Amino acid sequence: MELHQFGLGLDTGLQGNDDVIISGGEWIASFGVVSHGNAVAAHQLSIEANVMFRASSQLPRIESIYDYEAVRGELKSLAGSLGFLPETGDVTLASGVLFLTGTESGRNVFSVNQSELQAANRLSIDIPSGAVALVNVEGGVWSKTTWGLEILGVDSSSVLINAFESSDISLSNVNFEASILAPRAVLSIDQMHVAGNVVARFISMTNAHTTGVHLAAGPWDPSSAAGPYTHLAPPEVPSGACAGA
Repeated sequence: MELHQFGLGLDTGLQGNDDVIISGGEWIASFGVVSHGNAVAAHQLSIEANVMFRASSQLPRIESIYDYEAVRGELKSLAGSLGFLPETGDVTLASGVLFLTGTESGRNVFSVNQSELQAANRLSIDIPSGAVALVNVEGGVWSKTTWGLEILGVDSSSVLINAFESSDISLSNVNFEASILAPRAVLSIDQMHVAGNVVARFISMTNAHTTGVHLAAGPWDPSSAAGPYTHLAPPEVPSGACAGA
């Protein structure tokens, strides 16, 4: 994970003892502010003195707090299971706007391919109040610049972008009012704000910040027999602002 000119953990609901930056390898950082919570990496920390921690319970540390290989497998399995859920909402591309409209009171599932994303200059999600939107993105490589994400009926905690097939994602100058799950992807974020959480194989962030808002309480789980996922990762992995598996 490599972060430069960044701000993380802006959500005031986060606590000083929350691990909001979690890297399964190395964390490289410069010119940044972590507003709430701690940072942990499995193998190495390369943090410049210009990185500030405002409300942290401990210094950045090297510790294997999870079995990262197992977590990587669980995240890939979760993303894949969510990605193959049947679509319940309507997807329409008109005048450069990709409209996602759902009427389910619980989980609304949308399937979007990378060519539709590339053709759109704005993504509009409209679902009932109290519902959640799962947007499954099909395709291995996609990038967006100067792009807007509009959410109607709910807030950013109720929207998850599941890039379950993606290997390479590049986002810049984007208003991203959602969380991103991309466990197979190298994710580059530049000059933008992410309201929710970010999970990817490798994360590069420059001149950007995340709020780290927790996901709403589902139902996200692909199995109707199990309880809802209240976080971006499996239940044993807490939700943070930024996680590189």
